[in-house]
Amino acid sequence: MAQTRLHLTANKVEADRIFAALDTAFEDDGLPIAVLELDEEKDIHEVSLYADGDVDPVEARVRDILTGLGLPKPVEREVLPDVDWVSRSLEGLKPVRAGRFFVHGSHDRAKRHSGDLGIEIEAGLAFGTGHHGTTAGCLEVLEQVQPQLNKQVKRLEEIISDLLDISKIEAGKLDFSFSRIGLCALVKKSLDAMNHADHEIEFETPATEIAVNVDVQKMTQVFVNLLSNAIKYSSPGTKITLTAGQFGSEARFTITDQGIGILPEDIERIFSQFYRVNESKDNAQGIGLGLYISRQIVDGHLGRIWAESEHGKGSTFYVSFPVERS
Repeated sequence: MAQTRLHLTANKVEADRIFAALDTAFEDDGLPIAVLELDEEKDIHEVSLYADGDVDPVEARVRDILTGLGLPKPVEREVLPDVDWVSRSLEGLKPVRAGRFFVHGSHDRAKRHSGDLGIEIEAGLAFGTGHHGTTAGCLEVLEQVQPQLNKQVKRLEEIISDLLDISKIEAGKLDFSFSRIGLCALVKKSLDAMNHADHEIEFETPATEIAVNVDVQKMTQVFVNLLSNAIKYSSPGTKITLTAGQFGSEARFTITDQGIGILPEDIERIFSQFYRVNESKDNAQGIGLGLYISRQIVDGHLGRIWAESEHGKGSTFYVSFPVERS
């Protein structure tokens, strides 16, 4: 089924008002809505809404909403048929500055207010909505671009997942489901989820497995985030060392890299929302939420997460939590 993108341009204040109105009007429909900053200096933003099937009623509602806001702006319609989504995505794979990025889902809403996403959002949304059908004429192009598209869409999905986690944290709805698993098995599960072929991974395991009571999915998310950061902020070929052990009643996991390190004034701020160190590697991507979410998850396990670093020589991150839950 073809998808249609309804879009219009506005300044920042207008885009805020339009997004809020559309967000309320289409809350029960689950239609994706995005706001993309096109030109910061000229204050030009694009508001897009994606709909499947008969879009006439949707467009009529959008126009009514604009009229009600006193902003009778022209609404453009773009059909995204299956046969064209590959070429559209190719055109969109260029870095852009996204000053605002909103995602609207049928169950959760999240907002991200600043940062450089480094991807063209509409391309990711068009690809990610299930338009995988193609014709023979597109197969060759698809094979060539599929890895890059998959990488970009995966990153967009991770961003959206982080934003939804933030929404749940702020609403006090970050739920946990605890079960028993071996600490080493948990670390290996995290390693299996990552592509670490460019780095030397050394995992120092205890003599015997340590059974812990954790939310496996969420604690894996913490370990994957830390491992991902170690990979992003250290050069290929360098060593990343992982340890797992028990200290009294606490289980402890550490990860040490040989990367760029962290300045003393940044060491605690890295666990804040949307905070990124200024001396990040050029190819290091992220929006500054992973460590904040990781701290919330570890807090939910009655544990602690902290970092030690020597600037220019690497960092060590620690995760410690009770082996047993009282």
